[in-house]
Amino acid sequence: MNKSMALKTNWSIFSEERDTIYGISIISIMLFHFFESILISNCGGGQRFIAQIYNRFIGSVGVELFLFLSGVGLFFSLQKDENYVHFWVKRLKKVLPTYFIVAGMYWWLVDIIIQKKAVNCFFEDIFFLTFIKEGIRTYWYVLFIIIAYVCYPMVYKFLKSKLNDKIQLGVLTAVALAIQFVPRLLTSQIYVNIEILLCRFLVFFIGCWCGKKVYCQEPITPTEVLEFCFGVVLMVAASISGTKGLIEILGNRILMCFWGIFLLFVLVSILKFVPNKVKASLKMLGGMSYELYLTHVTIRALMNIIGMNTCYIKNYMLCIIGSFVLSIVLNTWHKRIYVTV
Repeated sequence: MNKSMALKTNWSIFSEERDTIYGISIISIMLFHFFESILISNCGGGQRFIAQIYNRFIGSVGVELFLFLSGVGLFFSLQKDENYVHFWVKRLKKVLPTYFIVAGMYWWLVDIIIQKKAVNCFFEDIFFLTFIKEGIRTYWYVLFIIIAYVCYPMVYKFLKSKLNDKIQLGVLTAVALAIQFVPRLLTSQIYVNIEILLCRFLVFFIGCWCGKKVYCQEPITPTEVLEFCFGVVLMVAASISGTKGLIEILGNRILMCFWGIFLLFVLVSILKFVPNKVKASLKMLGGMSYELYLTHVTIRALMNIIGMNTCYIKNYMLCIIGSFVLSIVLNTWHKRIYVTV
């Protein structure tokens, strides 16, 4: 097999284009939030139609791309250094300082200054208690990745076991589905509040499992190509009246998990045809995607609170510009202050 063919069929393509995909993902999430604002505000006409189409086929799938690739990347990280303490320190150092700066300023402004709540409300918000109790989802993603980082060494140890790969995937899938469905049976209200977090473990665990294949640069077999297309089967089934009910029972999160994996496979397959200058720009965005996420959801939420509805393109452009400026500042600050372990 020649080199060009190997590149086409090798799992390593998921690692080579990771930052580029991160850039695409954060753009897709920003677009999703804009179209979500349009749908919430009951805007009519062409805008609403486009928003419905985007929500149907893209939606928040950028999150699935992030979490799948994060699972892949974590395997690489522990392969380099299997010291779990070093792993936790390195990862949490990337997440927590920026979070406490951005979220701290946001919740202090909203809780204490604007809404004049008691100080304990500020702490309940910043430490995710209101996410669990009331479903306030502003920074749910941060809590997810904290949990993922804390738990990942156990997943890694399991992946290094002598169990057959397919058995490992089956066990991880079963655990993810248990995380998703058991709380629904035990405590429906809390489940409604935090399902956005619980239902993302499936795509994360699948990414963790694939991380070993990516690291070992295994060839992508024809059977695996067909497996990537499982998301297409689910998407078609969700559009057919006879099977739509079954997909609704499984839940939209499961549909978007496998649909997102399919879209990711398509993206990494076509990125080799994208001009390098375009990929360089996307990689730049990918390199500060976490800061972009934090600043974007913060500015968007604050604008909506003060009456600057983000369903209007002018307001949303201000949100985007502000997010980029603050992200550059935060990313630069973080690189200067914190030395990677």
